[in-house]
Amino acid sequence: EYKDGNRIGKEYKSSGELIFEGEYKNNKRWIGKGKEYNKYDRLIFEGEYKEGKIWIGKEWQYNVDNRLISEVEYREGKECYSKKWEYDYKGRIIFEGEYKEDKKEGKLKKYFENGKSYIETIYKDEKSKEYDSNHTLIYEGECKKGKRNGKGKEYDSTGKLIFEGEYRNNSRLNGKEYDSKNNLIFEGEYRNELNELIRWNGKGKEYDSNSRLIFEGEYKKGLRYIGIRKEYYKDILIFKAEFNESTKEGKMEKYTGSGELCYKITYKNGYGKGFDTNGNLIFEGECQFGEKNGKGKEYNSNGELIFEGEYKNSFRWKGKGKELDYKGRIFEGIYEDGDKWNSQCLTLNESMKKEILYNDSKFTIEYKEGKIWNGNVNEYCKGKLIFEGEYKKGIKWKGKLKEYDSIYEVILFDGEIELGEKHGIAI
Repeated sequence: EYKDGNRIGKEYKSSGELIFEGEYKNNKRWIGKGKEYNKYDRLIFEGEYKEGKIWIGKEWQYNVDNRLISEVEYREGKECYSKKWEYDYKGRIIFEGEYKEDKKEGKLKKYFENGKSYIETIYKDEKSKEYDSNHTLIYEGECKKGKRNGKGKEYDSTGKLIFEGEYRNNSRLNGKEYDSKNNLIFEGEYRNELNELIRWNGKGKEYDSNSRLIFEGEYKKGLRYIGIRKEYYKDILIFKAEFNESTKEGKMEKYTGSGELCYKITYKNGYGKGFDTNGNLIFEGECQFGEKNGKGKEYNSNGELIFEGEYKNSFRWKGKGKELDYKGRIFEGIYEDGDKWNSQCLTLNESMKKEILYNDSKFTIEYKEGKIWNGNVNEYCKGKLIFEGEYKKGIKWKGKLKEYDSIYEVILFDGEIELGEKHGIAI
């Protein structure tokens, strides 16, 4: 039958099933009810057509592997609801959820190469929650088009908050960063460069483990670039630096534990000189980022050269030198990668400071490849005495020993060492 030159009729499958009834135009289904199938004889549409377009009904789509990837519902020619599936290259479902007005809602699983570990994300109302394979929450916040966009919070694998702030396209943009003890360690800007997150890029503030401000200024690729840096010990200022890395100019001041000025270094074009409070030269050499960095020389108050070599972040890094610590020990030898490498550390007698007791091994410490090799020591970590006794060939040989957990709060062992073996109470 024809109407205004267009066919009106019914269309059947080879099996005899009615698949369309209505009006055709230019051999195209124009107005009417119908069904469509793919080459695998799977139903891919059922509903009504109007002016050659899907008007009301449901549409199913499959990928090249003939796996269902979407189920779409139409009303008055518009997509009003859809359910979609996404797969990884191994055919595992990584997303199964709903879209409403092009907004993703549902669950997404992103697998790692081992096929077992994954991150699961739940989307709803342009917000998402992400969980690791142990079902620990690792992110909650705003999202757009399936990515972190807007305000959000990030957690570590133990559920502790490590970041809160603003995201753009899954990357941190601006916010606050915390350590494992929930201490604020940074607030400021971030940048993503070549899909690599650059922590601390732009303006920011940095804090110590007690959340005290130690730096405020500008960062460049994670390094302090322009600004003021301060360090404290028990709330007393012990170090201060002002620098502009673009001009290679700056100054730094070092203070005692009681807050008294020890010395001051001023540098220009990356080279500086430092003097103590009596005007004696105590340092000359290269400086960067408000600290001794590069080649330099260090002197004592009598003008004696006590170190010559390379510095890294104000630490003697590589070279020859000697030092006197608060216990009266003097070290003279080689530094490598910031450690005393190969030489001996000897204690001065009470008059101090003239005669060295070379023959009393009780007061002698020998270093080898950056480790205590032979000698008697009092060894501390995080302010707690962990070993008091003798080392022999790099091994704790004889003395008192305490071992703690990773945060040095719980004692795991308390006892003695005899000939390298522990004797005591293990908790």
